[in-house]
This record gives sequence, structure tokens and C-alpha cells, in this order.
Amino acid sequence: MFPLRPVTLLNKLGFVKYATDMTNGNQLRGLASSQTPGDAPRLEVARRPRWCRASIWCLLLGLAFILQAVACSEARAQQVDIWEYSPYKVCIWLSIDPSVDRSELAQTDLIEQTRQELHRTFGAAWNTQFTDVPPQMSAPVARGIGELVVDDFTKTDLVLLLDKTNEDLKTLRVVETAVEQLEKIGITRVDHAQMLIDSQPFMEKDEQVQKVVGKSSEVFETYEELVAALKEKRISAALVPRIHLPMFDDCARALATTLAWHTERFLNDYEKLFVVTIAREDENYAIQVREMDCPMRQLGPVFSAQTATWQNLAQLVTTQTVAAFAPVARIEEVAGKLVFMLIRAGGLAEAPNPVLIQAGEVLQPVIRRDDRRGATVLMEPIPWTYIGVTKSDGIQLEGNSYSALGNVLQGKQTRRAQRVALRVRPTGQKSDVKVVVRSNLAEAQPGCQVFERDLLTDDMRFVGYTDWRGMITIDRTDQLGRMLPERVRMEQAAARRAAQVAADQAAMNQSAKQTSAESATPTPGSADAPASNATPASTGAPSSTDAAGATPAVGQEMAGEEDVRGSDGPGKSSEAKLVEGAVGTPGNLSIPAGAEPVNVKSETSSEAESAAVPLRQPLVLLYVKSGDTVLARLPLVPGLNEVDLADLPSDARRLEAEAHLRGFQNDILDLIGKRAILTSRVQQALKARNYKDAGELIEEVRALKDYKTLSDSLNIIQTRMLDESKEAVPATSKTRINRMVGTTREMLQKYLENDLVQKLLKDVEAAKAAAAAEDKAAEDEARAKEAQAKEDEAAAAKAAKAQTDQ
Repeated sequence: MFPLRPVTLLNKLGFVKYATDMTNGNQLRGLASSQTPGDAPRLEVARRPRWCRASIWCLLLGLAFILQAVACSEARAQQVDIWEYSPYKVCIWLSIDPSVDRSELAQTDLIEQTRQELHRTFGAAWNTQFTDVPPQMSAPVARGIGELVVDDFTKTDLVLLLDKTNEDLKTLRVVETAVEQLEKIGITRVDHAQMLIDSQPFMEKDEQVQKVVGKSSEVFETYEELVAALKEKRISAALVPRIHLPMFDDCARALATTLAWHTERFLNDYEKLFVVTIAREDENYAIQVREMDCPMRQLGPVFSAQTATWQNLAQLVTTQTVAAFAPVARIEEVAGKLVFMLIRAGGLAEAPNPVLIQAGEVLQPVIRRDDRRGATVLMEPIPWTYIGVTKSDGIQLEGNSYSALGNVLQGKQTRRAQRVALRVRPTGQKSDVKVVVRSNLAEAQPGCQVFERDLLTDDMRFVGYTDWRGMITIDRTDQLGRMLPERVRMEQAAARRAAQVAADQAAMNQSAKQTSAESATPTPGSADAPASNATPASTGAPSSTDAAGATPAVGQEMAGEEDVRGSDGPGKSSEAKLVEGAVGTPGNLSIPAGAEPVNVKSETSSEAESAAVPLRQPLVLLYVKSGDTVLARLPLVPGLNEVDLADLPSDARRLEAEAHLRGFQNDILDLIGKRAILTSRVQQALKARNYKDAGELIEEVRALKDYKTLSDSLNIIQTRMLDESKEAVPATSKTRINRMVGTTREMLQKYLENDLVQKLLKDVEAAKAAAAAEDKAAEDEARAKEAQAKEDEAAAAKAAKAQTDQ
């Protein structure tokens, strides 16, 4: 535990002899008994109690342990790397093909020139070491570094296997402990011979290697014999290359094994590994460089070049190494879509050092998780997730997170969970996106609409449809575009919310003032009322009809589903218009067959334009839409991968439900139209006092489907679409189906009155009563006119008689 034992430390500090004398019961004290100046003092021996001697020992030992703990803490502190001020540990495997006719001295000179070029390029940010390709990797490298996979590096490493059924070995979790307890280990003859060769350089200085080699005494000819020996309990442990582990899954369990000559041990000592090959092609020297990030086990693309002269090789190797190098940033904190990072070795470099990450770069997050014993359980790039760097000061980074998986970067950075981001290096000119169903990879999704969202303006541009294979090609363009920093977007959203709150508060205050003014207005007929019967002045507050505008068209209520993911602030963004899918709704992007694609554009503020960050690598944000639903939002770096697989959950049930509900909604539209027409004809018949026709028309209305019938039919559709008796329905599909059913039910409740027939019958009775009253009024008027005529006639006759009498 400690570099020095406590007694040794006390001895170095000069306390051992003093403590020994004290524990023997003696204490030396100088006595100035002589009065003569210059006389030497006499020594007197005094006895101490036993408890005092024990206390002194405890104090001295406690002091030793404290001093030793402080020393160990300082030693550990010196070993801890400060991320932004620690250089990359880089190893370069240089493989020169035999076709290169150069002497060993020339090759050594090439290595030295390359080392100098790399030092001039990276400075103190790199600690570089050149080595030959290890023997176990010679064959894979010779086949071509473009064909290398991560498993090639560790497939020949030996792994210690323990018998699953052995009760005595079930508690063993560490190789060192297992080797101590095991008496013998099984191994094949070929692996044993190779182990003797590989372990030879470490036999003298590594005690563990000596034990492993010494106990590997059970030699078998084949792996089948080794498996049989484990099953028959003849051996309880075996050493097997990693590539053959699947043969032993039934009878043994593996321990995390890293021996001194293993490539795994080698990779753990470095952060970057570059495999460089030099070969002769015709009259030129061909160079290939490929990088591997050792902690994350991520292989980069192959970069190649050619030159005709040997003197240019050092500079060319450096150039291709710089191109293949992916600087690393550690993810420190995530706030929503805002990501904060630290650059590895950023404090040791100045621009234009390649280790620095600039604003506009695109990074791919990689996650690594280890268990309590240090064995890696997860190590892979996070799919469909990228980080666009919006701010960099050489050490700290700030960026936007674009992911199809939500806030997948959330979490703490621990020793067992590491999250870093590597700069992308796209080498292709296009990428194919393949949309498939998660439940069955062979089931492609053809006919999906694909849109591209601008990272600055949020404009939506129609890209095309997936073909019969479920694939669509996204080309890499020279115009990389710009992105809006997430911090600015959050500030704009906060400003919009504050403005909305202020507007709502102002409206409430205005409404309160208007209410107060109306209550103070005198009523007509009062002493203070104006002489005329003028109505109160308009307050300017919109009425319910004005506020809502005209009654919306029926089609506008028929949204199959709205799946607004990531809508920014109040109001409809381009993304909201993309996914709303309502028939006749402005901004709808449902593209009928044969129609021109529609693009949605939004206004860009001057603040956004000034804060825009130009991209240095291509990054696009794709929306895959099936029917009226956005299936996925996929960030993509065109040219990074040949094929990007979008493995989406099955949406067949949702599509089937959407088709049924669309037909059902069309039936509702037809029914609403028929009811409206018949109602109009009934009103016309009543105006014409054709009550017989009106009654017949009302019977036709009665024969139509009513709200209850349609509601029952809708319930049947919902039950059938959510039925899981044959296959499970994904949770997302259930949510979308329920949402579409709810929208359709709102249509029924709003436009289909269940008592329409009763209202029409009341209208008939009211029309008849009004007609009877009108007829009676006309008859009374006719009688009055007749009586008036008789009176006028009598008066005229009387006047004529009077005139005759005169």
C-alpha cells in the first residue's frame, strides 16, 4: 500500500534509536550538575512507566502513517493528468513495404525527419513514439489498413477462462487473484508456443508473466479438446485467444485479462495510434495513414497520398497524419442542447496547432462505460448525435447538440463513464440514409418524405422521397451553411416569452380599465344620460367572434396528428408547419403526388444573422415524414459514412389507423355537407310553406348517421387499432393513434349536433305558428280595410244626401 514501511520511514527520520531507548525504559537527560563552566554534562538514566512507553510508540507510528499518507497523496497528484494541460501520448506504427528499395539508414533518417516535422506541427501537445508493427498485427496491416477493425487489434490476446460450475472459483473476479489460486491452466499447443515467444522479453521483470507461463502446463492439440476438458472437469481454467471465446460460452466465463505482451495493454498506454504504411506503386511512393483513438477504440478513415521523391515523404507523412488526426474534447456539462467541453492539451498549443478545435467544427460524441473491475461494457459513438462548436477560446468549448435521441448527453463524468467528442473527418461526397423498421431490418420504408431544416433560419426544404429500398442520397455540397448558437436561441425564446407575458399583462390592464369605464357610464333615461339613444362607444376590445375570426373551415380541424418536436417558442415555426399535416392549413407540407415540393421559410432576425457561426464541416438536419407524422429528426454529416441506417420503431399500425381515420373524417365531411344541404332545403320549404316537403326532408335528415352512431364507429376503430392480441403496438404509435382519435372526436362534437332533427321539427312548428299568425294578421287587416271602406262609403253617401237636401 505504501512505498516505504512506517518503520523504515522512522529510521530515515532518525526516530528509531530514540524510540528503542524509550521502550527499553530509558530516557537520556543531560544534567548540568557540574558548576564548573566547560564541564561536560553527566547523563542520568530514568525509568518510565509502561503506559508511557506504549503511548510514545503509538504517537510515533501515527506520525509515520500521516507522513506516509501525505507522501502518497503527493505522488498520486503528480500522476493525475490535467486534461487541458497534458499532451497526447501518440504512437506511430510505421510499416514499410519490401518493395521500397531503401536502406535501413535511409528509413531511420525518414523516421527522424518525420519526428521533427511532427514536433514543429504539434509542439508540446504531442509526445510521439515510433515503433514497428507488432508481429500479431503484421498480417492485418499487410492486408490493408482500410480493412482493419477494432477486433483485429485484440483478437489474438489470450483471455483467462474459469469453469462456470466450479464453486471454488465463483468468487474470483481478478486475473491476479485467479492465477494465485489456480494450480494449472489449459492451453493449446500452438498458443503455448506463441506465448513463450511473446512473453520472453518480460519473463525476468514481470512476476505475473512468470506465474502465467509456469502454470500453463496442460497442453492440448485443439480447442475442441480444451472445451471437452473443461466440461469433464479435468481442468478448471484455460487460456484462449479472444477470437475463440464463443466456443467456450457454455462451459466457462471470461475474466478481463491484460498480460504484458497484449495489444490491449499497449493500447491502454497511449491515446492515439497511427498506422502508417509506405509502399511502391509504379514510380511513386504511396502513403496511407489511419488513426485509432485508443481510449475509445475508434478507427478513423484512411488518408492516402503519393509522391515521386523520397525526400518529400517525411512532410507528406506529417500532412496525412494531421489530416487523419481527430482532436478530442471532454464533455463537462450539458444544459439542454447547450454543451460545454474542454480541449485535450489545449493549454499547450497555440493556433494554428491541429489539436485546437475551432468554432464551426463538428464533433461526434463517444461514450465509454466500465464496470467496477475495469472491464469495458460499452464503448461506441452515440448514434445520430453531433455537436456543432459555436465558441472556442483554445481550451473551453461551447456547442449545440443535435440528436435524434433527445438529451442523450446528460449525465455526470465519472471514472467509469467517460464522454468525449471527436472531430469528424468526412472523406466521401455523399451519404445514403436508409430508413428501416426496428422490428425487422429487412423491412424498408419507401415513400417517406424527407425535409432538410436550415440550422440558422429554420427554413424547411423538401429533399425527396425514400426509394423502394427505403434509401435516399444526401450529397455533400460546398456551401456548408451556418448555425445559430443555442445560447442565442435560448435568449431569443426567453425574450419572446417575456414579450408575450408583457402583452398579456397589458391586455388585462386595458380590459380592467374598460370594465371600470363601462361601469361608470350613465344608463339611458337617467338625468346624466345623453338626449339621443346612442349606444355606448366601442371599447375597442375584440368580441368573441372578432377574436376568433371567421368560423374555421372544417378541413382545418382535421389534423391527423401534430408531433412538434423541439418547437422554438410561441407561434408556429417552420418545424411546426412541417408536422401539423392539416388539410387546407396554411404552411402544410403534405405533398400530393405529382405536385411541386413546397418549402417553408421563416424570417431571420438581424441578431441571428450577426450571431451565426459558419460551419467548417458539413452538417444537415433531416426530418423523415410518413403520412402526417414526423418519424425522426436525423442530424447527418454527409460523406462521413457510406450508409447511415435509421432504425426506427414500426409505424405500420399508426399508418393503418391514419388511413382508417382519414376515410372516417371524409365520411364526416360528407355527412356535414349533406346535413347542411338538407337543412337549407328545409328552411327554403318552410319559407314556401311547403310543409309536406319539409317533413320529407326532415325524414331524410333523420335517416342520416347521427353523432352516437359515428362515435361508436370511432370507438371500434380505436379499439381495433390498439389491439395487441397479434402483435405489440409501440408506445409512440399508441400515443399518436389516441391523439388522432381525439382530434376526430372533437370534430364530431363540434360539427355534428345530435339534436338536429328536433331543432328542425321545432323550426317547422315555429314556421307554422308564424304562418298562422301572419294569416290571422292579414285577415284582420283585410277586415279592417273592408270596414273602413264601408265607413268611407257610408260617409260619402251621407255627404251626397246632405248636398242633395241643400
